[in-house]
Amino acid sequence: MAPNFFVASVLLLQLAAIAFSIRLPYYPPRPDKGIPGGPALGLPGGPAAGIPTQQEGPAGGSTTAPGAAVGGANSGKKWCIGKKDILTSLLKTAFDEICKEVDCSPTGPTGICYDESIWSKASYAMNLKYQKNGQKDSDCDNQGTSHIVTIDPSWGKCVLISS
Repeated sequence: MAPNFFVASVLLLQLAAIAFSIRLPYYPPRPDKGIPGGPALGLPGGPAAGIPTQQEGPAGGSTTAPGAAVGGANSGKKWCIGKKDILTSLLKTAFDEICKEVDCSPTGPTGICYDESIWSKASYAMNLKYQKNGQKDSDCDNQGTSHIVTIDPSWGKCVLISS
């Protein structure tokens, strides 16, 4: 019994060593999921106008992409996104209506801003309409489903534009 236990223990230790030595890529949390104990919108980096936030530099490092919207709470930039406490059906209706006015193709299955979350898709469309119309506060109501934020809600390779 002891030799079998010893062999099993060694195999488990080897498996653990292998599992913990593999470096997995980092994917920031989606803004619609939030970060426990962190800001409600998660990390920068979401539905946008399709501008990649970072590019690979010549030495393998990353650099901010030209024209990427980079903003913090004091940047003076504004974005229009969906409210978190709105029913999914209302966000879907708003998304469908706004997409009659703006190009929502980047949120499609092959688009750079594709995400299964209707909140992400609606936020992309809401912000695009808001920016297209010159950041008029009235264009960020969308029947009470959206609001203006001053922290960049972008994620991944999809960046919400801001002027």
